[in-house]
Amino acid sequence: TNISSSFAGRTWTLRGSDSIENYTTVLRRVSYYNQLARPGDPSTLPRDITIVISDGRRSASADIVLTFESVDDAPILDMNGDSAGRVGSVNFVEETDAILLTD
Repeated sequence: TNISSSFAGRTWTLRGSDSIENYTTVLRRVSYYNQLARPGDPSTLPRDITIVISDGRRSASADIVLTFESVDDAPILDMNGDSAGRVGSVNFVEETDAILLTD
């Protein structure tokens, strides 16, 4: 596509002379990934997002409310990665005291 992208502060901007179909494809591929990976992140509070589109002469906007569902995933711990080795188990609960992992 002829679409360029930039991000400054809390604003993501797409620019370029291209078809509506290509802009639609780019916008449909927008995704969110939480890199914090801590309990309670992201907050389940809704986020207000406004999308503004402009051709330089006219503009239109759409307001979106993004919500998050809290999911309690079981923790996973693999002590030897891809290597073969002793397999054991240990019970771990988030936000509790430390536990002994090896003998």
